[in-house]
Amino acid sequence: MRSFFLLLTFLFLSHIAPGQDYIKLALSGERNFYAIQKKFDAYWKDKTPQKGQGYKQFRRWEQFISPRVYPSGNLPDPMIAWREARKYRKSVQASAPSLRSTNVWSQYMTHDTLLFTQFSTIPGHGRVSCVEIHPDTPSIIYIGTPSGGLWKSENFGSSWVPLTDDLPVIGVADIAINPKDPNIMYLATGDNNANNTYSIGVLKSTDGGLNWDSTGLNYAVSNIINIRRLLMHPENTDTLWAATVTGIMRTNDGGQSWAQVHTGNMRDIEFKPGSPDTLFATSAAGFYLSTDGGQQFSNSGLPENAAISRMELATSESNPDRVYVIAADASNSGLYGFYISDDAGQSFSLSPNSKNILGYFQAGGTGGQAWFDMDVTVDPQNENNIFTAGINIWKSTDGGMSFAPTSDWTKAGTSEYVHGDVHNVEFFGNRLYTTCDGGIFYTDNQGGDWVDISSNLTIHQIYSFNHSPFNSENLIAGMQDVGSSHYDGQDWTTITWGDGFNCYFDWTDSLTYYTSAHFGQYFKSINGLNGFSLQVTPGSETSAFATVLRQDHWDPDVLYLGLQNVWQSTNGAQSWTRISNFGNPFPLQRVEVSKSNSQVIYATSNSWAYRTLDGGNLWTGISTGLPTNQVAFAEI
Repeated sequence: MRSFFLLLTFLFLSHIAPGQDYIKLALSGERNFYAIQKKFDAYWKDKTPQKGQGYKQFRRWEQFISPRVYPSGNLPDPMIAWREARKYRKSVQASAPSLRSTNVWSQYMTHDTLLFTQFSTIPGHGRVSCVEIHPDTPSIIYIGTPSGGLWKSENFGSSWVPLTDDLPVIGVADIAINPKDPNIMYLATGDNNANNTYSIGVLKSTDGGLNWDSTGLNYAVSNIINIRRLLMHPENTDTLWAATVTGIMRTNDGGQSWAQVHTGNMRDIEFKPGSPDTLFATSAAGFYLSTDGGQQFSNSGLPENAAISRMELATSESNPDRVYVIAADASNSGLYGFYISDDAGQSFSLSPNSKNILGYFQAGGTGGQAWFDMDVTVDPQNENNIFTAGINIWKSTDGGMSFAPTSDWTKAGTSEYVHGDVHNVEFFGNRLYTTCDGGIFYTDNQGGDWVDISSNLTIHQIYSFNHSPFNSENLIAGMQDVGSSHYDGQDWTTITWGDGFNCYFDWTDSLTYYTSAHFGQYFKSINGLNGFSLQVTPGSETSAFATVLRQDHWDPDVLYLGLQNVWQSTNGAQSWTRISNFGNPFPLQRVEVSKSNSQVIYATSNSWAYRTLDGGNLWTGISTGLPTNQVAFAEI
């Protein structure tokens, strides 16, 4: 097996929002960005985007990938960086025993304390996909992140250290630890929620995660595959199963070789407690059973159903014949149904629960985003105590007949708070851990109180940051999922919501700040951290996902917004004037103001570019010779 020092420079979204029909249409075999973009835009023409349908997540991917595609529109090969790194390592191996830099960097992004303003209700450290506990030492916790690698705590989460810094920008979808020899660990690579990082397969460590090697299950970029779940046989620990988007893979020799034992878009796989020859699995829309030790699986209990977009399952240690399945509605990513089996998956009954436990608020409501965040687990001591993950965490004490919320993403600063978008709920002993877009939390009293143990996790996905002209220790940063935050030299404070983008300090007033969020939202404070307010976007034009907010390099009161045209404010966002008339239907992706001459401004979309030399009085199209997506655009 070869040692992996992987440089995954490019994030590639291979299967965004599985189960959404329009996403399937957009990404069905396409390898060209412009073709994907056209199909997506055609689907949404004359439709109003709604929560939970993947619109924001697609625009997030579009914003990231658009400047990285080839002129033809073909998607980039993320393995270029890996191949070049291997070439370099081989060429210097004899003379340079280590490629690690001798420079020392401090973890500037560490949240030793997590503060927030009342304006912002979403403090968090970043997205965590999965959690695993050392089988002999419960104080040792491992968590996997979608692009920040594997992290370890030896003190119940009081502090964390990274274990995969030699594998930069790698996603971890699941973790399996050998209970007989905990130094042997396996990682399922990739992002099993949003698929922002694709999988390179399963990695293996024999020294407790200090070094990692590839296994026989390894993927090339052209495979575009992700792994959702890793399962290890409790006795024959060289036997593992991997549930992937193309089926279930099985190894009997510790990962050296793998064979496919089932096809299909698989989501979850579990043993029947106490009977490892019986395995349960779910596809995106059906339930499967194996009674021969996982060598083959057949549909059982719940047939494939096109109205369902995702299924997750849970088993009961206190009642091995009890199986629970939570199913998502393909039409809106809310709850389709909660199912209960008392005969080990041979048949299921539908719960009478009427609450949408995948909804956005504690009242339930309609819709959700189950394609992104959904899970279910059972109290090992009581089969009637069930916890489900969605936007919030819900609990049943009557075997799934009814549910009540046990966390609330709107109540930051209280013991009810768990950051919204919960990906994983799992018991280890009597402690229930949960991973979410804001980090990792646990409860020791069945969801009565939640404790955030994410401090020191340096896992933010940062879009932009800005440095204070008044204090060299002060920063503002815009981050994915957890809004914009302010650093004062010691603590980070979450100040505004959403996906945080461009942010600025006023150069003449230390209490005036600007931040922005997705789809044209922007904020201003003239009273420090607690004075932010959402500003009114001028006109009725649309914005790109990543709000284009720019500050003049000479006058801090001069700001620019990129909508379908360029808008300018000369009085610190009190009023706006449109300074272009491009006549194009798509929003701007970039607006840049010259540092040497504020009269020179450039504006671009994915398909055209303009320049003004007189502050916006006259714009000239400069797209000639540049690659476009082959759509005809008017130039002025």
